Amino acid sequence: MYENNGPALLFENVSGYKMPVFANAFGTMERMCLALEVNDLDETGARIRKLMEFEAPSGLWEGIKKLPEVVELTSFAPKYVRSGPCKEVILKDKFSLDDFPVLKCWPEDGGAS
Repeated sequence: MYENNGPALLFENVSGYKMPVFANAFGTMERMCLALEVNDLDETGARIRKLMEFEAPSGLWEGIKKLPEVVELTSFAPKYVRSGPCKEVILKDKFSLDDFPVLKCWPEDGGAS
């Protein structure tokens, strides 16, 4: 069903932009599973299904029994950090999305406006 041959591409000198472009980062099943921290993509569907089927407890004892599920659900929330690679470059002054290269895949593709 899936081919396992999607090469990732790094364009270092993109005309008109100050930053490189990394394309097809998730071009293989292995890289996609690595990004989602699963062994198989079906695990992701199972996680989503479990989230959708969760029912709030009706009483204290029911709540205590569901505590492990609640703990697991809270682990999906975004995590705020004081430092790390995600905070190495933060653009604030005169920031525009036009500064980011926009991939144009096909001749009729809109690309950047």
